[in-house]
Amino acid sequence: MDIDQPQSQPRDPLTQEEKERRRQNNLCLYCGNPGHYAKVCPANKGPKAAASFTPGPSKHLIQDVLISIGEISVKTNALLDTGASHCFIDASFAAKHNIPCEDAILPGSVQSIDGHALPSTQATHPATVTLGASKSKHQFLCINSPHAPVVLGMPWFIEAKPILSWTDLSVSFPSV
Repeated sequence: MDIDQPQSQPRDPLTQEEKERRRQNNLCLYCGNPGHYAKVCPANKGPKAAASFTPGPSKHLIQDVLISIGEISVKTNALLDTGASHCFIDASFAAKHNIPCEDAILPGSVQSIDGHALPSTQATHPATVTLGASKSKHQFLCINSPHAPVVLGMPWFIEAKPILSWTDLSVSFPSV
């Protein structure tokens, strides 16, 4: 079967072992090939997820940010997540905006909230993150996160020291 052509029928579900193997090797969970994720797999005829999200009525703290690396600057939405151990960027979003994700030696494994390992062996160079009056540098781990292209985790919170309003989901910064 030619995997570059869409399949005419759905494939069988993957075993847990095969899913884990594909995640560990950064392979597509749909076709098993490298270089893309299931949501953009050329062999997957199913609906594709969007690569960004729109802030609106939500119970998430989402803010407009500017991410800058060298000559590249991208305005986007970021999910502010006090439970995230790192700052993250969606690998597809990074590629779309020419933000390089390169092989990196990561300190330990990264796990999602449900405990499964995130296959992240790549990271960006340190990027300047501008949110309101705050400007700080952070390295982003490149992961598959199509619903939140940028996640600012604890390294950002520690550096930026934001004041959060949980009632109206807003962010401000102390006067210096």
